[in-house]
Amino acid sequence: MENAVRKTDFEHQQPWNLWFRQAQSGDKDAIHNIITASQPFIRSISMDPLFRKRMSQDEIISNANYALIKYIKTHKNLPCDSEVPYFLRCVLRRDLKDCIRHMNIQEQYEQLAKPAKSKIAPDDEEYTANECDKAVSTDTTTEPEAHILNNELCNEVREAIRQLPKDEKTVIHGFYYQHKGMKEIAGDLHCSFQNAYKTRNRAYSHLHKILKKTVYA
Repeated sequence: MENAVRKTDFEHQQPWNLWFRQAQSGDKDAIHNIITASQPFIRSISMDPLFRKRMSQDEIISNANYALIKYIKTHKNLPCDSEVPYFLRCVLRRDLKDCIRHMNIQEQYEQLAKPAKSKIAPDDEEYTANECDKAVSTDTTTEPEAHILNNELCNEVREAIRQLPKDEKTVIHGFYYQHKGMKEIAGDLHCSFQNAYKTRNRAYSHLHKILKKTVYA
């Protein structure tokens, strides 16, 4: 308890605003001081189960330090010195949640945009789960923030699907949402089996482009 109090006092007694002004004037020592003084609460954030589910502790610390440096370079207004530690915690947690959100979306579009095989994969007819909705429905995590991230991921994917041409949308909805095989989808499209596969490949390519813009925006 005494050690925790000491750390809190250390954080609150630092001249944060002065350091930020100096850092934005190019003072490297001030940048070093900000990063050093931020390490206690960055280490605390790195233990949060929400982030540890997706990143190692070292990755969390690295991403948090990078977010902190970006913030130093792009923002001028801070609250009073005593409130800065809590304020920076919120900033870094927000950036880490964005990082996880982008990781989730990237994994989703990479799954959707995976290269098609020249032959029918053994599990093509059996793969009936909508990966996005399944991930949310089977998620056992209790953190509200984790559920929010999952919901945001699903919304991004659904919005991307809505932007597809009609025939491509039919393929994606049929394959992932309505649990249809490619032969049945070909019947819905009134086309050959091969053309249905080509349409699915175009849909994957379009989803990849749409979701890539979201991830790297």
